[in-house]
Amino acid sequence: MSVHGRNSSGLLRKPTFVVAIIAAEIITLAIAIGPLLGTSWWRGFRAFFSRDQLSYAAIATNISQGNFAQVEPLTETGVSHYPSLWYYVIGTVSWVTHLPVWIVWSVLGIAMLSAAVLTVGTVAARVSGKPWVAVLPALALLTGTSSTYAVEYWYTSLDSHAVIWAPYASLFTLNGEAAGISIAVIALSLLIDALFKQENFASNRIPKIEIWVAALLIGILANLQTYTFFSITLVIAIFVTSRDLMRHPARGQMYLTIALGLTVLCFGKSIANALGPLSLLVLLLLSTTPVLIPATLRAKRIAIPALLFAAIAASPEVIRTGIAILGKDPFLTYREASSSNLGILEIGTLVASATWVLLFITTGLGLWRGRQAALASLVIA
Repeated sequence: MSVHGRNSSGLLRKPTFVVAIIAAEIITLAIAIGPLLGTSWWRGFRAFFSRDQLSYAAIATNISQGNFAQVEPLTETGVSHYPSLWYYVIGTVSWVTHLPVWIVWSVLGIAMLSAAVLTVGTVAARVSGKPWVAVLPALALLTGTSSTYAVEYWYTSLDSHAVIWAPYASLFTLNGEAAGISIAVIALSLLIDALFKQENFASNRIPKIEIWVAALLIGILANLQTYTFFSITLVIAIFVTSRDLMRHPARGQMYLTIALGLTVLCFGKSIANALGPLSLLVLLLLSTTPVLIPATLRAKRIAIPALLFAAIAASPEVIRTGIAILGKDPFLTYREASSSNLGILEIGTLVASATWVLLFITTGLGLWRGRQAALASLVIA
């Protein structure tokens, strides 16, 4: 793998990079708005899985009409504990500009998706030393899963209305989930960029601003989309754990971490039945602590402020939801009780994602042998 650390700024000024970024943004726009052309959706709402989208739009519509109370009609409890920051942003912009909610919804959603493609493309070009790869993140939106081999359909459906499907289908609605995925990707890209610079520059200094901004974005996600916040938190915990083990080998910590993680994965259903689904995330995070704690202490001047930024940004929704759980909020109680069979070891999940898993394993091994700790740890996570 070629590394062009010191020449990255000049690399990003090359005409090839500029053309690649422009092409990536054009492809992103085509993916986002192309299917709407010539249909009634073009002049209306993105009603894909419409019950979900309309309930989210109700939140934004309330805000657009000057009602900032945290209510949402489908809960029928008088209050909504759903992390609604994205819909508050949409509603506020609509309220200020007097534009219809569906227009603001699409414009802001496309802007977030475009920002994610731009960020990933820039980091990819810097890391690879090849300016043309900046177009690849946009093309990646066209990829899918192997769901047809598991269920004879283009997506795999799990219980509790969850699905495993291509990036495009997940992002098409441009709702809070799409915005959350975009923010998570931007945060992860900033983290990769910072740590890659440390590994490949002749310096042990880590660009702390990028890491702190990434931490802040991750914390904000808690107020925006629950599942994305959980997912990216776990991915980054595994990423940091893997990278630290590669840079500071410790067999005892490695074996303990792997054993704890496998225990949670293999006995997840039993644990969830006894302690609830949320406990699985907590236990998976705890399984990384034998490595995370020493890693945090080694880089405490950067890691501790990053953790504080993430915690403070996440605290509004975390505290509010925690109080609601203690108060036995009926809607949250229903949602937890209705979640089942969403584990990653479901046979349909494994078949649908087999191609990507094998690709990540192969790429991770190659990067590991090339002594690229940050990139290898990314695909492992």
